[in-house]
Amino acid sequence: MKEYDQHFCGTPVKPDIGVNAKTIRRRLSPRRLSTTGQARVLAGFAAGIEKRVAAISQLDPQLDKKAIERIQKIDSDVLGFARSYISTGNLPDWSKSLNKDIKQFFRLRHLLSQPDSRTISIRLGHKVAEAALSAPRGPADYLAGMIMRTLKALGISTELVFNLEFVHGICRENHPLHIHGALYVPDDQIHIVTEALTRVLASDYRARWTNVAVLLEAPHPGGFWASYCIKESAVTSEMLFRRGVRNKLASYASRRQSQRARAFYNRIEDWFSTE
Repeated sequence: MKEYDQHFCGTPVKPDIGVNAKTIRRRLSPRRLSTTGQARVLAGFAAGIEKRVAAISQLDPQLDKKAIERIQKIDSDVLGFARSYISTGNLPDWSKSLNKDIKQFFRLRHLLSQPDSRTISIRLGHKVAEAALSAPRGPADYLAGMIMRTLKALGISTELVFNLEFVHGICRENHPLHIHGALYVPDDQIHIVTEALTRVLASDYRARWTNVAVLLEAPHPGGFWASYCIKESAVTSEMLFRRGVRNKLASYASRRQSQRARAFYNRIEDWFSTE
């Protein structure tokens, strides 16, 4: 089901009412940015707002008055639609009430909107995957450390956000644990980064069909990849728990990128609550 359909197509069905039955009216709780679909739409709206704000800053308030008013009217209409879509006039506070997967979505979404950003998928080798699963600080932190040290050795400064996943079904040849995420890599260094990460993280991975060990690509439009990365978050945490992993956190985000994503979300929150 498409992300728009899941919010608009459902119509409550009236319960059967018997002779002595009472009609029960349920209070429907408002949608409060609880799904990835909502986050994708809202982030898209916000990106458009920021572009129009930048456009207004290039115009002369006196000479371009009509153009400014037209842009402001668009922003007002978009804000009204966004509030109607989320069904509330306020967004959840980042620290107190925003869902952890939605936070991770915004970290990924923001990083992937920046220059030199890349999507990354890493299918781990057996040795690295098992070492990660037994690491005291958890597999996500362990693997992040390996990735960041590898890039630092190449002279690349980056931000990193990713989620862990397990392949469904039985994997007899390759390890089921793998990574989907995002980072910064300049165009002219993609090849050497791919080779270095393959050597460090997936030296014993056996490629099958199009599933190479390390894949770096240009970002997909519209926040698709950010949604894709977090789709298995709850399942992965449960599988880590079943494997006896002490720290079952299924995601990682560098501190600076977390701060940047929070600032981006706060700007959305300010815009959303504008009177």
